[in-house]
Amino acid sequence: MTWPTFAFFLYFVLAVEIGLRDALSIGTMGIAPSFMLVYLVFIASNARVWTAVWAALIIGVLVDLTSTYVVGADPRVVLGPNAIGFIVGALLTIELRSVLYRRHPLTIAVQTLLAGIAVHLIVAFLLSMRQVMSRFVPAYDIGFSPGDDLVLRFFCLLYTVVLAVPLGFVFNRLAPLFNFEFRPRIGPAR
Repeated sequence: MTWPTFAFFLYFVLAVEIGLRDALSIGTMGIAPSFMLVYLVFIASNARVWTAVWAALIIGVLVDLTSTYVVGADPRVVLGPNAIGFIVGALLTIELRSVLYRRHPLTIAVQTLLAGIAVHLIVAFLLSMRQVMSRFVPAYDIGFSPGDDLVLRFFCLLYTVVLAVPLGFVFNRLAPLFNFEFRPRIGPAR
């Protein structure tokens, strides 16, 4: 994979996600799709393992930096939960890519659903642990409610999976620009 191409499209996808978050939001809960999750699945399903893991770390850190939790009038950024969740989502996608037909747009939607479940469960767990620690260290309080957050994340994931079908088609058309080095192994292992 060529890193400048990755960085260019990462910047573009991040700008689209931030710019269209309010326009694509449904309801009062703020249900919005995650274009970064679909981009992660595309990268992880095509790149080499360590390249995909590093890309997942970068994408996860950017998602953490753009996610704020408001406590009173004080917005807080929590660095780490999405980064770890996106790494786990990338590793799950890497494990699944050998049993799925990678070039089909529905494959990216299915992988986005599975990776999204892993990412959101890990993020919710890590934020819940932070909220538990806030009983002992008040500075850790981010006003997090696991039940409400998981419901919101579930609907956001469903919305993301629906949009993953056309995005998968677009990303598959753009795959030659990335110059992926991954070649599936055919035949017995050596």
